[in-house]
Amino acid sequence: MVDAQFSLPYCVALVLLGVETGPAWLNRELFKDKEVLSIGPRVKIHPDVKSDEIFHNEKRRISSRVVITTDSGDSFEETVAAPRGSPTYPISENEITEKYLKMAVPVVGLENALELKKFILEIDAQQCVSTLSRLISV
Repeated sequence: MVDAQFSLPYCVALVLLGVETGPAWLNRELFKDKEVLSIGPRVKIHPDVKSDEIFHNEKRRISSRVVITTDSGDSFEETVAAPRGSPTYPISENEITEKYLKMAVPVVGLENALELKKFILEIDAQQCVSTLSRLISV
C-alpha cells in the first residue's frame, strides 16, 4: 500500500480514471484493475532541471512540472512552485479538517472520527491514551 501511495504511474491512473483521492485509492482491487494497469506503463518520469535547481538553491523548496502529451500529440503543462501545505502555499485549518474527515470517516466512522479529532486537538490535556486506542480500533 505504501508503494501505491508513492507510485506516480498508479496515482496518475487513478486521477485520470476519476477515482476520488482518499482511502479508495488503497482498495486492493484497484491494484490489479486492468484499466489502472494499462495506464501505468504510459506514464514517463523525467527529472526537471529547473525544479532541481530550485530545490538545491532555494532552501530545498520543492517545485514540480507536469507535461501531459495525448495520443493525438496535444500537450498540456502545469508548473507548481511549492506543494500544498508548505510555508509558501499553506492550507487552512478548515482544509486540514476536511482532509482528515475524508480519510478518517471511511475507516473509523463519523462519530469516532469527530471524537478522535477532539481528542487530538486537546492532546496536551489528556490524562490517559486508552481513549485513543478505543477510537482508532476498527
